[in-house]
Amino acid sequence: STSAASDKNIICTCECPESCPQQCHNLIETDRRHVIHPYTSMTDPLPTFPIQSAKGIHLKLNDGRKLIDGMSSWWAAVHGYRNPVLDNALKEQIESSMSHVMFGGL
Repeated sequence: STSAASDKNIICTCECPESCPQQCHNLIETDRRHVIHPYTSMTDPLPTFPIQSAKGIHLKLNDGRKLIDGMSSWWAAVHGYRNPVLDNALKEQIESSMSHVMFGGL
């Protein structure tokens, strides 16, 4: 079951099949239980908005609204989401050799 605090923060106004609101609910609840969001309260968190897609600097919400991502990571801010050159390089690397190299001293 979900807590009252998290119920008020579930935002899903999808224009999808009827199962989508429950899927969004489950995804958001799993996120709340297992992911630390450093820019919001742990006891009274800000709303979470399921993202349908991302391209360039834009995020498309499940309800069709488009937002500019003003809180993205370094790489999304510099190159944008779904950059075709980076997407192709990633596909080539995964298909041909390795998917990840860790330089963290492991």
